[in-house]
Amino acid sequence: MTTPEPKGQLDMPQNRLEHLILQLSSNLFNVNEKLERRIDELENNFEQRITDKLTDKISNLIDTKIQKELNTVRTEVKTDMNNMQDKINSLEKTVRENTGVIERNESTCKNKLVIKNLRI
Repeated sequence: MTTPEPKGQLDMPQNRLEHLILQLSSNLFNVNEKLERRIDELENNFEQRITDKLTDKISNLIDTKIQKELNTVRTEVKTDMNNMQDKINSLEKTVRENTGVIERNESTCKNKLVIKNLRI
């Protein structure tokens, strides 16, 4: 048979064990809270970083597309302006040529009139 131990010695290890278990529980609770906080921060930072990167990429894509379209429009407008300038130059040349013919015809007619009315 075993001899019973005095009550004071039996209580010491139990109290010490309870104290260690409570301390471990408290430490685990603190670690859990810190981990939750850190995970929340990481999730928020991750979302923000992803949002920032996506925003930058989309912005760059939009800028590139707009720049490409603007260059296309500029080229088309330049081509149209050159075509219009060519047509205006052609029309101006035609008008000058026709005006010159009309002026020559009028002067020939005046000369003929003068010559016809000339008395010899």
